[in-house]
Amino acid sequence: EEASGFNPKHEEELRIPNFIVGTKNSLILFVNASVFEELESDQRRGEVIVEGQDARVTGLACHPKQMRFAVVGYSGVLQLWDYGECVVLGARKFDKLKGQCLGFDPEGQYLAVGFTNGTLKLLSATTLDEVQSFRVSGGSITDLTFSHDAQYLATADEDRCVALYRFTYRDEDDTKPVEWVFIGKHRSHSKAITGLQFSPSSPSLEENVEDLPRLLSVGEDHAIVEYDLQNSFIKTGVKLKSRTKTELTAIPTGLLFSFGAIDESATPSIIVANSEYKLKVYGDDHRKCRRTVLGPTYGGPINRMIAMECEDNRYVTFSTMEKVIGVMKLPLDGNPSKTMGLIAHAVSFFFLILLFP
Repeated sequence: EEASGFNPKHEEELRIPNFIVGTKNSLILFVNASVFEELESDQRRGEVIVEGQDARVTGLACHPKQMRFAVVGYSGVLQLWDYGECVVLGARKFDKLKGQCLGFDPEGQYLAVGFTNGTLKLLSATTLDEVQSFRVSGGSITDLTFSHDAQYLATADEDRCVALYRFTYRDEDDTKPVEWVFIGKHRSHSKAITGLQFSPSSPSLEENVEDLPRLLSVGEDHAIVEYDLQNSFIKTGVKLKSRTKTELTAIPTGLLFSFGAIDESATPSIIVANSEYKLKVYGDDHRKCRRTVLGPTYGGPINRMIAMECEDNRYVTFSTMEKVIGVMKLPLDGNPSKTMGLIAHAVSFFFLILLFP
């Protein structure tokens, strides 16, 4: 000790400040300096204060009954957030898979996740455990949606196909358990699908009147296609009910079922946005255009629309192809004073949702 000049009795304690660490996996950790004095490796850990995505975020979905939303992206990480407490409730990593879109069913029991390789996974909405998995699409699943009665699930993919699933008896045999069953798929468009929606629940129907869902899609081939859900089964596949030509030159870019688009009718209208900044409103049978108005002309054509109600008024929230989100007040009459928009992001964004109130 005397030769080396080292005396352990006079060794000073390690004195460093607390610090923050960022990782390549988009984690930000708070590390207390006292962890270096811990002997057990499990105790030498930092506290996670931010959990992010280290790749493009492509899908968002809000829980229909709780203050939660899910997010997924090309990193393959799925996160479930509580946006009231601003904390991550759960996360799951999908190895070798890139998330593309996702959605909760109306009952809040299932979370469907579509991936770029055509895989569709149905997870528990609370634990994120896998319930079922399908791979019936060759291309990326670009959109998915549930019916208002939580009995149907539809997906659109890059191969211009619409796939249909139903929550029913396995193999449509009432002696077997109830689960999600793949009914079939149909290449209903010759160009990319730009909108896929089920009809909303009608609030004015009388009791004992069945509120059957309807499914429509619109594509860059200028067509609105309705699917015959009541006559689509495993043995017959997905049946088409009708096909309507919407445009000659303009390209449809968005689709929305909405009440109050023209008047306070008990049946919803169909709103189609196009590349010429116009909004065309079709009747319930989508065979006749009832009104055409000029839509927002900033931020590019509308690519997504969501209906919402606030204080007895009806609105449509929309996003465009270039950074802008906005709100339009219904009914649609072309009045620019009933529309507003703002630049929400510095770059293009991919998804828009409404949070549970």
